[in-house]
Amino acid sequence: MVPAVRGRHRAGTALLTSGLHSRTLAHAIGQQANAELITTSGIRSWLANQHITGWRERYRPSDLGLEDLIEYVRGHGRSLLSRLLADGTIELSVMPHEDAWLWSIGVVHFDWAESGPARAITVVDSNGTPLARVRAENHADLTAILRSGVPLDAHLEDAQLRITRTGPDD
Repeated sequence: MVPAVRGRHRAGTALLTSGLHSRTLAHAIGQQANAELITTSGIRSWLANQHITGWRERYRPSDLGLEDLIEYVRGHGRSLLSRLLADGTIELSVMPHEDAWLWSIGVVHFDWAESGPARAITVVDSNGTPLARVRAENHADLTAILRSGVPLDAHLEDAQLRITRTGPDD
């Protein structure tokens, strides 16, 4: 077997043994990883630094496949909601939206799917203008924070999103 093909199969196999259920999706990701010379050990971080909209365009996952990918890239053993409740503030690196110039934006809001299939969480200004996308690795945790109902403020400065709990300390 040629090295390029062997590498693609290893990448796909690694995804399938890590919780991804779709062979078609694993194959598509494996092909792209191979084309970008991503090692099997680097696939999780490579995918985590992408965003869900890119996954949908590039790999065309089903809704179930998308949920599998979100869980695959999620940082295991951490909870941003627990950190927010304990420390009062968390910071995340975000990906600037294609049309946005990020500097010190100030207070921002989130455009996200409260129900139904997952889609990228977009950071927007008060007019609803897209500014940035949340990286895939933080999607599940930020969704948990937004669904929790914990009162919060969010501020964007360059590609750093700072989320602060605004409710009483219980």
